[in-house]
Amino acid sequence: MLSEFAAVLDRLYDPKRRHKRLHKPLAIVVGNGIWRIANILNDDQVRVEAKKRHYKCGSKEELEFKWRLFEYARYHTANALPTILHCCIHRLLLDGICSDLITTNYDLAFDSIWAKYPNWHMPMNPVCRDGEYLWEGYYSHRKQRRAPHRYWKIHGSLSHVVFRSLTTPTEFQLTRLPRFAVATNYSDIGDAYGLHTIAPFLGFEQTEFPHTLFPNYDTLGGMFAPFIDWTYANNRDPFKREIDAVTKLLKDKSRWSAILLIGFRGFHDPTDPHNPWNEELTPVLLNLIDDGCTNIFMAVHQAQYGHLADKESVLMRRLEDIGRCASFDDMHKPFVNIFARHSHRFPYALTLTEYKKWANYWYINTKERSHG
Repeated sequence: MLSEFAAVLDRLYDPKRRHKRLHKPLAIVVGNGIWRIANILNDDQVRVEAKKRHYKCGSKEELEFKWRLFEYARYHTANALPTILHCCIHRLLLDGICSDLITTNYDLAFDSIWAKYPNWHMPMNPVCRDGEYLWEGYYSHRKQRRAPHRYWKIHGSLSHVVFRSLTTPTEFQLTRLPRFAVATNYSDIGDAYGLHTIAPFLGFEQTEFPHTLFPNYDTLGGMFAPFIDWTYANNRDPFKREIDAVTKLLKDKSRWSAILLIGFRGFHDPTDPHNPWNEELTPVLLNLIDDGCTNIFMAVHQAQYGHLADKESVLMRRLEDIGRCASFDDMHKPFVNIFARHSHRFPYALTLTEYKKWANYWYINTKERSHG
C-alpha cells in the first residue's frame, strides 16, 4: 500500500515539476485515528465516565462535566503541536497536490495551522449562497469551491457553539469560541473571563443577509452547546449541506485522481442504513470500489483495525481485500516512510524544516496532561 500510494503521489507531482496545472488532484479524508486524543470522547464514553463520578444522566453535573471535556480537548488541539503528518498534509495543500481536505473530526489541529498563515486563505465549508450569513467563518460562499484548496468539516467543530431557539429547535445561531479554555458557560465564569454567555444580537445582519433565517433573539436558549454531533440522538441534520457537497465531490471521479483515507474506518452498519453513527461517505466509497476504482487508500490506527471483523467495517475489509488498507500503531511513522523514502517527488526535507519551526516557537510543545 505504501509504495502504491507513493507512486500515485509522484505522478501528481510530475505536472508541478513541469509548471503545468494539475487537473485531477488528491482528496484526503481524515478521521479520528490520525491523532489519538484522550479527551475527545463520544457520548457513550462520557456517560461511563460521568457514572463513575456518580453524576446522574442528564443532570447539571453531567452536562458541566461533558463541557469541561470539550473545553480541554478544544484548548489542547487548538494550541498543542500537531503531528508531522498534519504538516505533510499542509504541504500537499500548499503544492496543489490535494484540493479537498475532508474531516469528520471536531478537533482544531488543522484549524490551528490555518491560523498560523493568515495570508493563506482556506475556505471552510463553502456551501453558502450570496445573501447568506457565514456564521463567523464556519461557512464560506459556494464560489469558494473554485479556490485551489478547500477545508470541509462535515460533522461540526469544537471551534463554535450553537444557541438553539426554544420555540423552533431547527433554528440556531452559531458563535465562534475563543482559543483559550473556559471551564463552563455559566455567567459567573463568563464574567470572570469577560465573555458573553448569551448569543449576540444580530439585528444588522438580519438586514444585510436576507437569505439567512435568524432565530428570534428572545427565544434563544440561555445555555449553549458545542456545534458538533455529540448529542445523544447524534443528529447530523445541521451538517446536511456540507455532507451533501462532499458526497457529490467524491462521486465525481473527474474531480480527483485518488482518495486517501487517514484514520477513517468508515463505520457503516449494512443491516441498519438509518443507524445515526453511520458514516455518510462510506456508501459512496463502496460504490467507487464496485466500479473498479483502486485509487482509494486507507491507513488506520491499530485500534481501528482491531474492528476489521465487525459488520460495520465493510469498507475496511473491501480495501484490505484489494491491498489498499494498512494499519499502524503510530500514524505518522508510515507516512514519514512514504514522504521521505518511497516518494521521489514530495519535498520532505522542506516540510521537516517547516515542522521544526512549528515545534520551536509556533506551538505549545507539551504533552497532553491527564485530567480528572
